Amino acid sequence: MIQALLFDFDGLLMDTESPEVEIWRQIYADHGADFPLATWIERVVGSTDDNFDPARHLAELTGEPLDPPAIRQQARRLRLEVQARLPALPGAREMIAAAARLNLHQAIVSSSPHWWVDGYLKQLEITSFF
Repeated sequence: MIQALLFDFDGLLMDTESPEVEIWRQIYADHGADFPLATWIERVVGSTDDNFDPARHLAELTGEPLDPPAIRQQARRLRLEVQARLPALPGAREMIAAAARLNLHQAIVSSSPHWWVDGYLKQLEITSFF
């Protein structure tokens, strides 16, 4: 008998990953370069961006005298602005509500830091379910 549901967060309850990729694509395009999506997927998705620095890569790729820390800060600011407006993914709220009606325990399992998940659970107003 099922007694609990475990939810991944990023990509299942909320699409926090697509905005970051889109922002990096735009930053690369602004410098006349293509964002290396395959490298991003291989080294970052399901992990951290410690495995690939897109700002440093962009500077190396273009040969321009770029400021990688400033570019990373710009990307972070833009990403947080977009993510602050993100809704839950389709069906997420319904699944959580259905589990609550069935008195199932619910938990988030994520490789993201606790503070990250907690902030977005609050944004989505679903903290009380977990």
